[in-house]
Amino acid sequence: MTTIKVESGVTDSVTNFNSKIDTYQQAVVSAVAGFSEFQGILEGKSYESLITQTNSVLETQKVLVAECLTLSQKLNSFVEEITEAEANVSFE
Repeated sequence: MTTIKVESGVTDSVTNFNSKIDTYQQAVVSAVAGFSEFQGILEGKSYESLITQTNSVLETQKVLVAECLTLSQKLNSFVEEITEAEANVSFE
């Protein structure tokens, strides 16, 4: 009897990817919070462009974090589905 199994490297890679997403998310949250505090100090027309540009970059980073989280959920679901399917398949 032969069974098909997901290589452990796949699950390790997904776990590693999830860890990197967590780090990325924490960094973006920290950057947004830090700039929000710093933004209050910057007053005057000369800083408006800098503030607008920085807020735009931070918004882009938030969108990327959301996309990474969505991808992570899909990867986790895929690995779970494949693992479950493999547990139910055997060749005799």
